[in-house]
This record gives sequence, C-alpha cells and structure tokens, in this order.
Amino acid sequence: SDVSRKISRNMYVDNLITGVSSKDEAIFFYRQTKNMFDEASMNMCKWNCNNEDVMKEIRDTDKCDEKVTKLLGLVWFRDDDEFGLAEVESAPAENVTKRSVLQFISGRFDPIGLVSPVLLRSKLFLQELWRLNVKWDKKLSEEMTTEWNKIADDVKKVGKLRISRLIGIPDGKN
Repeated sequence: SDVSRKISRNMYVDNLITGVSSKDEAIFFYRQTKNMFDEASMNMCKWNCNNEDVMKEIRDTDKCDEKVTKLLGLVWFRDDDEFGLAEVESAPAENVTKRSVLQFISGRFDPIGLVSPVLLRSKLFLQELWRLNVKWDKKLSEEMTTEWNKIADDVKKVGKLRISRLIGIPDGKN
C-alpha cells in the first residue's frame, strides 16, 4: 500500500519522518500507520504535526507534546514549520587542540547538507592539522587558534539559521 511504502522510505531507526499534502491525508496516514503497527504489536507514538486540527485527531497517549522536535541533527520548530540545526556545545576559544577541533566538528550533524559549505571549512582546517602532523593534545599556535576561532564562530552562526520546511508553492489543500 502507499502508506507502507511511505513508512519504509521514511523510517530512520525507530523514527518515522514524513509529510503529507492535506489535513485529511494526515489523519488517514495516522490511522493507517497506527493500525499497521498495532497488528505487529508495536506502538507508533510521539506523533507531531503543525496542524492543530490533525493534532486533535491523534490520541493523547500518541502525541508528542514538544513544539521543538530533534531528530538526526536537525530541529523542527512545529509552530513556525521551520528546520534548524540542533545546538551543540561551542568550541573552546583558548587552548585549542586537534582533539578539541575534532570534538567540535563531530558534534555537528547536517544530514541534508543545509550548512555543508560552512562545515567544510572546519573539516579542511582539521585536514590541515593532520597534514602538519599536529599532535592530539598539543595547543595550536596563536595564528592557528585565531583562524580556528573564526571558523568556529561561523559554524556557531549557522546554528541559528532556520529554513522553511515547505519549499515551493502550496497546493491549497491544507
């Protein structure tokens, strides 16, 4: 069925992330999915939607009460229907080492490439540290620390970026 295909294409570990074009389609999808998972003795819960009418149709025990949902490094702001990157700890401005650079980079996960150009600079910086054979816990030079802090500041700025989930022209069914 269309519902089972949508589930199989949009399941990430134990999270289902998908969208539909109308309120009626959302309610139908919720009911069909719940039935399929109930038949398998599995509970599909934490449903979230940016349409209040649809949320009223979802059982209270199945609802996600959070207005901000985190998943795979992204954050979905339900009320504004926008995506952003999940916030992570900032990089140390002093005593920067190759280890702290890697730790900072590893904390950023951008599964759909929203900020790849900015993250690329940090990865190229780490590549340069490897090329120079910098030791893991050796404090970087003042010049390299200054360069790293500029890169890390840019990465922190894109963490505040929010992008509309809906790109295109709405079809008027909502």
